[in-house]
Amino acid sequence: MLLDALKPYLGRLIVACSGGADSLALAHAACAHSKAKRLDTPLLVYINHGLRSEAPAEAAHIAKLAERFGADFEQRVVEVSRKGSLEARARDARYAALESVCASHRATWVLLGHTSSDQVETVLMRIFRGTGIPGLAGMPQERGQFARPFLAFSRRDTERYCQTHKLPFVEDEMNRDQRFTRVRIRHHWLPALRKENPQLENAILRLAESARDHREILDWAARSFLNQQAKGLGLLVGEAWRSVPDSLAIRALALFAESRGRRELQSVHLKSLLALTRGSADGTKECSLPGGPAFRQYGTLYLPSLAEEDSPIAIEVPQGYEQRTWRPGDRMRPERLKGRSKKLSDLFAEAKIPRHQRLSAVVVTSLDTGDIVWAQYLGSSWQTPVQILEKVEKAAK
Repeated sequence: MLLDALKPYLGRLIVACSGGADSLALAHAACAHSKAKRLDTPLLVYINHGLRSEAPAEAAHIAKLAERFGADFEQRVVEVSRKGSLEARARDARYAALESVCASHRATWVLLGHTSSDQVETVLMRIFRGTGIPGLAGMPQERGQFARPFLAFSRRDTERYCQTHKLPFVEDEMNRDQRFTRVRIRHHWLPALRKENPQLENAILRLAESARDHREILDWAARSFLNQQAKGLGLLVGEAWRSVPDSLAIRALALFAESRGRRELQSVHLKSLLALTRGSADGTKECSLPGGPAFRQYGTLYLPSLAEEDSPIAIEVPQGYEQRTWRPGDRMRPERLKGRSKKLSDLFAEAKIPRHQRLSAVVVTSLDTGDIVWAQYLGSSWQTPVQILEKVEKAAK
């Protein structure tokens, strides 16, 4: 049964393998298909988060198993930020590493060993956090190049598979660490809830399936609405957002946030974004969010991507000049003002440069006079020498 679950996935496969029963069963099944000439040699990837002393030994164990199975092996060491939820940051680092491996090997799919048991825990975690219908849908079987072939099977199914094929799987000690919500759900909440309903897992899985059906309808409408409101990297704000139901508007904002790499936003954050989109298009306003604020400016909502580190661009300036980040109080004589000086902050505002872009804007100054001869987003100052202008603008592209 588990072998049949991999039949839709052809080509070069990457299997995320931690050494647990789920991922080991998945790796073995993928290699069985490879030996039967149904797909290319799989690549087993072990992600070392740098959080556990056992990781090097586990990586060596999986490397030996890969050799035994006839698979390739690669270990990726990632750095996990200590800010916020350790679970969430480790997951983000893991997925980023797997995406990188997938791209470098031109793989067709990245296979993950999640089971229906993981799905139940995920839905319960989201219920505890106050999720909406999209969250109740749980994990999708496929998203982009990621696939979960075993999502219809339980953790017990993968353990039996490993026992049948004499696969020595390991138990991650973090799966017993009571600091993590998922661990508490697995070892405390689920056993207690089963006393009320012995078929609890099946009931939660039916709930997730129903939620997925409703989410498909909502997503279709939300994407259509987003396409109408898109403006470059931002969204138009105002009356259109006030004319649609809250549920559709919030889902549209959630999809927009995901496209900007901001999956950490919860319901309360999305409601703050909704208030921002329904506000007046006049002036500038912002709201604080995990990972950085959102800005409503000149009738457009901006949500900076987490991939945008707000670091200044690097320009190789000509001799006699220097590059630096602009400072409050800086003044410039732009070409259009024919030599009249004006504050850079005012010039940025007049040019309708979003606030999050202004923060890291750079200028080029003369070492002799200290005058700004060029500013990012604004261009050259009045009477900047042509040879200087050509070099700076070429380097800034």
